[in-house]
Amino acid sequence: MVGFDRRRFLAATASAAALSSMTGAAMARDGQNDTATSRIEWEYNRPPSSLYEDVLRTDDGYLLVGGTDVPDQYETRGLATSLSADGDERWEQTYQSNPQREARGIEPQTGPIPEDWLTLSFETDDGYLLIGWTYFDGPAVYVTRIYDVDEDGTVRSEQSLGDLEDASAFSYLTDGVETADGFLCCGAESPGIMLGSAGWLVELERDGSVNGYTRYPATERDLETTSRADVFRAITRAPNGYVVAGSYEPEPNEPARGWIVGLDEDLNERWDERFALEEDEPTIVYDIVPSNVEGYDFVVVGTTGAIDRFGRSILTDPTAAGDGFVAGYTDDGERQWLEVLDGQPLFCALRTPSGVVAGGVRDGAGWVGTVDRTDFEADQPSVVSSLARGPGNEVVAAGRRIEGEQSAAWARTVSMDPRSQPKDPSNGDATEYLDCQRVRVVGDYTDVIVRITFDPGDGEVGTIIEPVGAVNGNRLIDSVAEFNLDLNDAVLTSVELFTSDEPAVPGLGEEQIANPNVDACFDDVLGHLDLDTGEQ
Repeated sequence: MVGFDRRRFLAATASAAALSSMTGAAMARDGQNDTATSRIEWEYNRPPSSLYEDVLRTDDGYLLVGGTDVPDQYETRGLATSLSADGDERWEQTYQSNPQREARGIEPQTGPIPEDWLTLSFETDDGYLLIGWTYFDGPAVYVTRIYDVDEDGTVRSEQSLGDLEDASAFSYLTDGVETADGFLCCGAESPGIMLGSAGWLVELERDGSVNGYTRYPATERDLETTSRADVFRAITRAPNGYVVAGSYEPEPNEPARGWIVGLDEDLNERWDERFALEEDEPTIVYDIVPSNVEGYDFVVVGTTGAIDRFGRSILTDPTAAGDGFVAGYTDDGERQWLEVLDGQPLFCALRTPSGVVAGGVRDGAGWVGTVDRTDFEADQPSVVSSLARGPGNEVVAAGRRIEGEQSAAWARTVSMDPRSQPKDPSNGDATEYLDCQRVRVVGDYTDVIVRITFDPGDGEVGTIIEPVGAVNGNRLIDSVAEFNLDLNDAVLTSVELFTSDEPAVPGLGEEQIANPNVDACFDDVLGHLDLDTGEQ
């Protein structure tokens, strides 16, 4: 164990979501009452079953994607719901692939209908990319499918990755990050149809076209004749490239083991970490997020037990049981700590202004919290499978509610626990810069304008000068979280404080306070850029 407190992970009373169905519901556990104030709640409660796999924070709201059964037709379709920042539904669509539509049009029906699903999404300049799979029951394979849709969810184009050269007879994608050129997604792939697979990275253009793909088998073997599955389930940017994580099966009939791989900017392997928490049970990493806590660079969360967050089976068997785990790693692949949470499988994690929170299940109910404590949990059977930043200090939790053997896609935004508010700045001033991206502000201000310098990835120097809202007594502002930036590519240079009720205009505030360590931050974070010319 290293010389720092691993409990700083998922910083206590960080932005934890209150997953009660009642506004202002008081919930007691272990003799402790927690009160939550709900802002938005959404449920897709059309029978028979549905769920949300992923929630994306967009420029002006949220996009939820997943899948739903079609009543009386023995098929599933992709599901997407667009919500405004206030929780109003903008549009809702189900997505039927060309293979499913063609099979449904054959009379009489001669075989099983292909099934469709969505697992993640990206916002583009004029719409969204919706990514999922089509399942073909005959050969029993998943094939990645990508929809390019406009701002109203209408499909402009659809493509399958089933015809890539020497790849993707079997494939699906589970997670992704935005890059300078488009998007980098991770998942599983095989050139054959025996359900054996390797970890897979796919580089996409912003219109969804494939720019490249790379296969990463955990063990040397013929993928076309094996049923052993290697899967990348999560990806994040790292100080020296990327980190992907998931699971692999070392031998036939052996349970999966946790698998984490460090990659450089060119997607070459830097290091490889493999581990098993239970000898006779699978160990699966489901999510990975960066951390700015001193001593480790990112955090992974996952499960031990026979659980699979992805796939058609979660509609017919929607509950989740088993244990969860969290672990902190350096960018060199050194594990700094690991903690197992009995009876709490974890499926997602999110970095917030106050630290990292995780989501999953505890005692059969949707759960969001920290290593040390449960902040909130649902009041009925449910699962939290994805988290996203909400406005200000809110968190959006998405997943499914469970009633009997059926589930309903469900999402909820909630406020921060008031006990998690930061203390006064230790220097006694109105502001205290905690690092290169975060500042603590104390006082009453109608608005705050932040100035951020960042690397947009195109060789230029990016600048953000934008208001981030009011401060009512005490607020921690995380600049990279507010604007969905990479913590390794952005520096908060100053804040400007306003007390007037007039709209905040740069340069007209009562006080502008610069980051006293801005030069060192430029050297540490943006040293690869020429800040005078923007050239690398």
